[in-house]
Amino acid sequence: MLFRSPNGFDWLWEYLQDEKDRKGLNNTDRRIISMSTFENPFLADSYLKSLLNSYSPQQIKQELLGKFVNVTAGQVYVAFDRFKNVANVPYAPGYPLVFCFDFNRTPYCVTILQHDNERVNVIDEISLSQATTWDVANKLKERWGKIHNGKDVFIYGDPMGQHKLSTVSHRTDYDIIQQSLSEIFNISMRVKRRAPSIIDRVNAVNAMLLNGKGDRRMTIHPNCHSLIRDLEQVTWHPHTKGQLNKSGEANRMLTHMSDSLGYFIVSKFPANIARGGRISM
Repeated sequence: MLFRSPNGFDWLWEYLQDEKDRKGLNNTDRRIISMSTFENPFLADSYLKSLLNSYSPQQIKQELLGKFVNVTAGQVYVAFDRFKNVANVPYAPGYPLVFCFDFNRTPYCVTILQHDNERVNVIDEISLSQATTWDVANKLKERWGKIHNGKDVFIYGDPMGQHKLSTVSHRTDYDIIQQSLSEIFNISMRVKRRAPSIIDRVNAVNAMLLNGKGDRRMTIHPNCHSLIRDLEQVTWHPHTKGQLNKSGEANRMLTHMSDSLGYFIVSKFPANIARGGRISM
């Protein structure tokens, strides 16, 4: 007997179902018995509710209901609905701003958002071509310096920005960001030392867009055109499991804005999953 949580259509599905069907084996040889987490009488209701709150619908099917689902094929941000997740939510003066960075010269992407530890409002984005970090910092000061002068700004983003810019430079992208933005804002750095896995980042974003309880806890301003395009059009790579599809001219400009958002979401609102599981034979 094997006891294990599903993990997409992996080797376990191949062995227990696909190979069984191809060889014409019956249920006495190999059989899948799915058990729901909700059937466990030893789990507290509060714990189950917390799972529903933090998991996306796809994760609910796999992690709690024991179903085999394809979480790494087709559209990446399956929970996004432009008619339900897009709204003209204004800047809230009483809350800090969060700047989330993804480092590319083209496009160099930043998402600007606010949150109250439960809900996230993405209120702006910056996408520049052939840009340096100084260019992006200046654009942020130009756009937000007057309205948010002297107030708190938290910095999240790609950990790659912590690497030195060259062998002769002792500065990093985040050094430049902190130096430049501190002229106007009260800056707090919140960048992780290591990058999260792509699937963890995607799961966290999907769970904020729509969780297992049916709550949509993230709103995107309609002016965030690049982010909305990403959430609708980014797909999984057709041949490399767990990787985003960046091949071809149509996909080259995608993924970067949603990546910048994902670094913050997975850090502040992770949809943690216990991977694998105990196997006994």
